[in-house]
Amino acid sequence: MKILFCALVITLVSCSRSNPKHEEISYDFAGQHYRHIGEAVAIDAASGVGIFKVSAYLSTPTAYKISGKTSLTNSIEVYLEGEMVEQKTYHIRATYFPNGVWAGPGDAFGFDSSDHFIDVTINSYEDGVVNGFFSGRISRLVNNINQPVDLTNGQIINVRVR
Repeated sequence: MKILFCALVITLVSCSRSNPKHEEISYDFAGQHYRHIGEAVAIDAASGVGIFKVSAYLSTPTAYKISGKTSLTNSIEVYLEGEMVEQKTYHIRATYFPNGVWAGPGDAFGFDSSDHFIDVTINSYEDGVVNGFFSGRISRLVNNINQPVDLTNGQIINVRVR
């Protein structure tokens, strides 16, 4: 069985509706809370949060990369397939790996089993600003052994699509 692992970038930004420049992605993972804040002005920015349109991602003609970074080893990235971001729930499963890429601080993370998934719900998408939440179960590679880890309490707050 082929196992795919990718880097997880986690960034949390504190935001409020009155100031859309305050952008945040936060979540709980492997017993720790991660919070990424601040605007990422480019898809390859060293820190900050943003949603970026990408083309030709693996087998997908168009996708959107939800990205939060504090550093290269402290980040989260999720890819949503589609021509546009929609107000709906995206269910990303191991069998649809091109939809999502994850990696994490110090360890490799990814989908290793058919019961691993990430659900991303976009609650609102107005004037280019996204709010929503996410959760799931992915694999963490520790000492060459895959261990399932829950991703909970994920929040996307006032994150701008660029």
